[in-house]
Amino acid sequence: MNILVLTTKTDHHLYFIYHIKKTFKDTFVIFEKKKIRFKFDTKHPYLKKRSLFEKKYFFKNRKVYFQGYKSFFDINQKSSIEYIKKINPSVIILFGVGLIKKKFLSNFKKKHIINLHGGDPEKYRGLDSMLWSLYHKDSSGLVSTLHYVDHRFDTGKIIYKKKINISNYLTIHSLRAINTKNCLYMTKKFLTRILLKKKVFSYKQRNIGRYYSAIPSKLIDISIKNLNKIKEK
Repeated sequence: MNILVLTTKTDHHLYFIYHIKKTFKDTFVIFEKKKIRFKFDTKHPYLKKRSLFEKKYFFKNRKVYFQGYKSFFDINQKSSIEYIKKINPSVIILFGVGLIKKKFLSNFKKKHIINLHGGDPEKYRGLDSMLWSLYHKDSSGLVSTLHYVDHRFDTGKIIYKKKINISNYLTIHSLRAINTKNCLYMTKKFLTRILLKKKVFSYKQRNIGRYYSAIPSKLIDISIKNLNKIKEK
């Protein structure tokens, strides 16, 4: 069973790839190089702490190298689609890439195309979903989700959800790392069922959540304060 991961070259994604490839040998990787530009400031001091935390948490500050991966500016471009056809994957996993267009989906109708979303798409779709849920003082939004892909952001049928456990150890800069571990757990569970030819259950979203862009830096402090208040309860 060929598996394809479409993602970006960041530490948390490299950790995810490493463990998927370790369990499922026939795993291919495409990195999307396209960057989203925003008209407002999204930089915040916590991002540097998050980066340092993840390097230590995932790899104990060691560098990890991968061979045999491919890079495209946009995974929807024709050359990317043609490359994927040659791989002929049974499962295509999206983790942190841009919107999948109808043309892409039409080329792989009989494939399992799934997406990993850091948040609850029935409430928060798009970017920085967990930070937005904290901004709204909504701890129920601290959820990792595995869902099927359609032509809109985070609206496909839900396969699994896994909560982020709220404890004194949870910090704003550890949130993405914990979400990544949840995503790895759900993906392995899904792939194992596919490999064993077991039925995968999914359900239509009961509510299509509001779409959010990246959270502005000036609102992140509010999200951090709200997380600390939630932990105190």
